[in-house]
Amino acid sequence: MIKLSRIQELIKKFANHPLELLRQLGGYYSCPKDPDGKRLGPLVGYAGKDDDGKNWVGDVYVNFVKAEEWPRVLFYFASDLEKVINKRSLEFDTFCGMPMGGIAFAEMLALVCDQEFSFMEKKVTALATATNREESRLETIRHEIKPGQRIIIVEDVTNNFSTTGKACEVIMAQGGIPVAIVSFLNRSVSSIQQFVRGDLDIPVISLVTKAIDQYRQGDPFVEADVISGNLVRKPKAEWPRLMKAVEEALKK
Repeated sequence: MIKLSRIQELIKKFANHPLELLRQLGGYYSCPKDPDGKRLGPLVGYAGKDDDGKNWVGDVYVNFVKAEEWPRVLFYFASDLEKVINKRSLEFDTFCGMPMGGIAFAEMLALVCDQEFSFMEKKVTALATATNREESRLETIRHEIKPGQRIIIVEDVTNNFSTTGKACEVIMAQGGIPVAIVSFLNRSVSSIQQFVRGDLDIPVISLVTKAIDQYRQGDPFVEADVISGNLVRKPKAEWPRLMKAVEEALKK
């Protein structure tokens, strides 16, 4: 078990390298491979879907849960991100966290920036299948969106912006104003810096921008692993398995 003194040491050592800090906390998985490129661990599934309606898969997964477990780390990330947000001179009232990864981060950002906090919730609309994760829709249950309320949407990791796009629709339908999308990591391959949909054009702000490749389940690069079942569709739920694969690969 990691001790608080160790957390303080890691924050100091990796002060300018937030993704490496998360890795040191056990929150970063990169599928190990042998010299010939054969996978020694599972692929991971992502939330986004391709044109065939199947979830994307890949070799890398960033698990922000490991930061949430340490409020001191979360505070450090939020404090650094506050500086980035302030450079944009945005006018806003509320940080709204997306379930589940953005909720704790949004509350810490609200604390650091001395602003209001809220979050949305998911209602499951379709159960998981052999090829896809469960589907859901966003709802505002605990926190009311007020007309004219200026809201920054918060996620742990952004990629295809499907969740944030739906959040913008929910906010605007209730009279709120999406001001920006904020995350710890923007992993989109295109490294998008502006979210544009219809008349909406708002900045995408992240502490870390790092493109992470994703593949269709039928892509030749991953198809054999998918067919053989060498795939973890919900990485957070099977995180120990992924970490064990990395540990065993290092021993070889």
